[in-house]
Amino acid sequence: MTSTRPAGAEAARDWWDDTTCTLLLAGGHVLSGLQVTATTQTRVADAVKGQAAEKPPSS
Repeated sequence: MTSTRPAGAEAARDWWDDTTCTLLLAGGHVLSGLQVTATTQTRVADAVKGQAAEKPPSS
């Protein structure tokens, strides 16, 4: 899965390893990171999408 860049983020990058996703978001002078591990890839994807949408980086 490739995540879409949330509003407010100038750049986004994700790395997947089975049921773990690491997501980095950049905006202005702010870099935010998130790592999620769950029992299925669907649960990981839902969690990452929800968190990324809630707190986009801002300068």
